[in-house]
Amino acid sequence: MHCVIGDFDVADADRSTSASRAVSRLDEMTESALHRFLSRLGDVRAAALRAAGEQTIESRLHEAHARAAQKWPGVELAAVIFADALARALRAPTPTVEDLDAVHAEELFLTTACSLGDRRALHHLEHLFASILPAVGRVVRDRSTADEVVQRLRAKLLVGASQAPPTIARYHGRGSLVGWLRVAGLREALDLRREEREYPDDALVLLSTEHPVIGEQERAADPEFALLRARYGPELRRIVSEVIASLPADDRAILRLHYVDALDMHVIGRMFGVHRSTISRRLTQIREAVSHDTRKLVRERMGASTSEIDSILRLADSVVDLTFSAIVR
Repeated sequence: MHCVIGDFDVADADRSTSASRAVSRLDEMTESALHRFLSRLGDVRAAALRAAGEQTIESRLHEAHARAAQKWPGVELAAVIFADALARALRAPTPTVEDLDAVHAEELFLTTACSLGDRRALHHLEHLFASILPAVGRVVRDRSTADEVVQRLRAKLLVGASQAPPTIARYHGRGSLVGWLRVAGLREALDLRREEREYPDDALVLLSTEHPVIGEQERAADPEFALLRARYGPELRRIVSEVIASLPADDRAILRLHYVDALDMHVIGRMFGVHRSTISRRLTQIREAVSHDTRKLVRERMGASTSEIDSILRLADSVVDLTFSAIVR
């Protein structure tokens, strides 16, 4: 039977799988999983792990391989190839057995087999792709778009470029595979939304431009406000842009996801692994920090008279408010 998963021809996958299994069996005859694992770590890191005893390490490798093979029926992955993947997953300078135990070894087994084109592994992965559809669906407009996002993600993860392995090989088992796929899917969904809305790569550059919403609301203000805007507006916008650019990367990402991409706080919370109430508090704190730092820089930099400073500070607050409302729209 000729079967295709998404855009991937299983017949081609079978041929690739057969070749990779043949190579794997040859490797296994000439090299043990323990030797491959320790050699991949390098002398210094292998010496640190050897403190637990080679028999203990070998037992851990064998048990991890057995559990993974049981969890994913029909998937074949040589022990030495799996050991190689486990070694690459250990990033500590002096790894311990506990570090090895912390790796999501069963999911790493699956992704490694997928990167080699194992047909059964690809079938198991399809179920995981299906599990992230609800999360993706909360970002895009309908089910067909969610399906498109997952198809784009599937192609990115499973098709290697030139001689490079498929992107799914970048999963190193340091978190759950479903969580890793969900984050990748949400990023793909956001990329698609930006393409459709023609957002810039970092939509927060709106802060340093003459956004029409800001102009419309300011023109409706009183004459004093308009005078202050004409005199101090450009510098205030530069200050607000500078303040936001100086925020930690996570804070800028939260602003972008909430104000630019209009994501629900629950979705953002899932992306950051926290509750929605935590994101809500964080947004309030970021807003307060931007306002505080903007007012501080206004006092330090703007050569205004004492009588003008309070009005300028009110204008600064207004620029911050209008900046956020402009991004929301």
